[in-house]
Amino acid sequence: MSALTPQELLNLWAREQLSTEMATGQILQHLTAMHTALETLRLKINTLQIQLENLTNPSDTAAPKAKKSPPARR
Repeated sequence: MSALTPQELLNLWAREQLSTEMATGQILQHLTAMHTALETLRLKINTLQIQLENLTNPSDTAAPKAKKSPPARR
């Protein structure tokens, strides 16, 4: 069973052509799809945040820095 669009559900409900059970099932399908999409977006945002941090704060192991020589003693 595929979920109807929210507008289709509203139209059917307004015309009293949608049972409570069918509306509940449709809403649960939409809720599940939205939850999956939200989790996918959270993972993408987390990945992008890590990538941004790596670009703006490169680690010391990525490119070794030259050590400064201590000043000459007199």
